Parts: sequence; C-alpha cells; structure tokens
Amino acid sequence: RSIAPTGGELGTKAGDGTSGARAYGVPAIATSTGRTTYLHADRFGRLFLLDTSFNRVDEVTQSGTMVHFAGDGTYGNGPDGGQASATAILPVGVSTDNVGNVYILGRQDGGPGGSVVRKVAGDGVISTVYSQVGTYLIDLAWSPDGGIFLSEATSEARLLKLNPATGITTPVEIPGYFGGHIAVDAAGSVFLTDGYSVLKRATDGTVTTIDTVAESPKLALPNGEAPSLALDGGGNLYVAGLET
Repeated sequence: RSIAPTGGELGTKAGDGTSGARAYGVPAIATSTGRTTYLHADRFGRLFLLDTSFNRVDEVTQSGTMVHFAGDGTYGNGPDGGQASATAILPVGVSTDNVGNVYILGRQDGGPGGSVVRKVAGDGVISTVYSQVGTYLIDLAWSPDGGIFLSEATSEARLLKLNPATGITTPVEIPGYFGGHIAVDAAGSVFLTDGYSVLKRATDGTVTTIDTVAESPKLALPNGEAPSLALDGGGNLYVAGLET
C-alpha cells in the first residue's frame, strides 16, 4: 500500500488480495504480491518487493507493471556475470544508488553462514561486491557519497560502511549500538533503529536520539525486533510501529 504524504490516504501499488505466485508483465495491482517481507522504493519511481520464501526480488515499474528482477527461485547464491533474474540469491534487503544500480543484501548458503552484497547493474548483470563469512547483516542503505551503510546484528553489533568498488568495510562509531534498520538522507545522515530508540548520525559524526519507546510506545515491537525505517524525497522519516 502507499500512503499519501498529506492526508494519509491509503492507495494500492501492488497486490490483488490473493496469495500465491506472482504473474509478470501485468499490472501489479492485478497479481499476488506473494510473501513480500521487504519493500524498497527508489528515486526513479520503482518499487522492489523482496520475497524470502521464493528467494526472489520483483519490481513494480514506474508505469505499474510487475516484472521479475532477480532470483531464479532456488536456494543458494549463483555465480557472478549472469542475468540477475536467472541467478540464485538469498535476499534480505535492497537499496539503489543514484544511477539506478540495485544492491541486494543476502545470506551465504551452507557452512558457517555469512552475508553478501550483490550488485545488479542497469543491464541486469549481477556481481558480488561484498562477501564475509560469519557476519549477520540485517539492512543496507546507499549513501550519496557512493558508499553503502551496513547494519550488523551479531554479538558485535555495529554499523559498517562499504566501499562497493573495493569490497572493504570501515566501522562507523555509534556508541552502544545494538544493530537495527537504517536509512540515509540526501545529506548523508544515517537514521538507525537501535533497540527501542531511533538515532540520527550526522555527517560530522554527531549522534542524537530523535525518538524512544518511552515517547512513542508503538516502537515496542514483539521480541525486541527493531522497527524498519523509510525516508521520502522531502526528508520525512517514517518508522514502522505496532498498533496499540
């Protein structure tokens, strides 16, 4: 669903109210959204739907058509160099850069596990820009300076910044950070959910608390789960909460 920024009216961007497999090449409002677990809307008017049950990422185009974007529906991580739509992925998050490249955060398959970030270029070719055994990344967000912020939620919870050209990550100082969802605005400030708080890290490194569960009880999601975040083109921050 979409929410009008003024008035709060609900609209439907995708889904016909049924469950099951999605149809492609048809209006997004005329087919199922399957088991969508993550959404990402970019500056180009595209809406990406991530389905962890079928290991796919699909796209609602600016014109409203549902198209298959990435993942062949099988379990695993396929090789680099092929079309993303025919390559196995294990997706958990999506972000896009300023020229339309799409970055998919995924899980490693087998062994001790870990996380990967895969890039889908404008021609649909997929490549790996980050892969690390033993990490448990839960979200990513592209930054206007060309980096990608990564949120890690292992026992060593931290915020990282990835250089997608080199695959090298650098820790970003957030005192007492527990690991949560992230969003980045046009100035490069990072917004983070940290337990039951919402933090802002400015580009100069200053960290401020902009909301807490004490002020907003609806931030208290079940099992201590961190609320998700989204920013619109006007810089307004949206935080998913629990109806009480």
